[in-house]
Amino acid sequence: MSLSRTVWAWGLWACLAYVGLSPRVAFASQGETTAHVEPGAGCRASVVVIGAVTNPAPFPKELLSWKRQLTNPPFSFFKGFSLLKALSSSLAANRKPFKAQLAGPYFMELKLLGRRLSAKGREQYRFQLKLIERKGKRSKVISNGTMRLDRGGTFFVAGPKVGRKTLILAITLK
Repeated sequence: MSLSRTVWAWGLWACLAYVGLSPRVAFASQGETTAHVEPGAGCRASVVVIGAVTNPAPFPKELLSWKRQLTNPPFSFFKGFSLLKALSSSLAANRKPFKAQLAGPYFMELKLLGRRLSAKGREQYRFQLKLIERKGKRSKVISNGTMRLDRGGTFFVAGPKVGRKTLILAITLK
């Protein structure tokens, strides 16, 4: 039996939360109201695309600030990491999404849906992340989810394989 990539990504997040590595992110529930969401919000998004392999390799200097997250479960399966790409963009609520090519045939769309205060008074951003595989003129959405992330928090998600490398996205909103 094969799990869809979306289910796999949600499961990965659950594993992160279980082992205490939660990047202060919450998935928006299906019936969540937007009564407390400020639609005129804006933020700065940075997306770091990391290539992970099972072969041991020295840990790259550019990723040292995330060494704890990348060397513990669920990412401890990987023994080597490399920085493939660092992207950055300004986002405004309910505007055009930030679109970028990750690696190979894979693209992402990141759209800010709004800003709100959590019950504990933390500023949170609500966003939609869509991973897309393009082959020729065809596009296939392989993952599509809506999440909330505390301001300054980083969300890690493992994605598809490109060659021998598994893509890991590190998304930070400030």
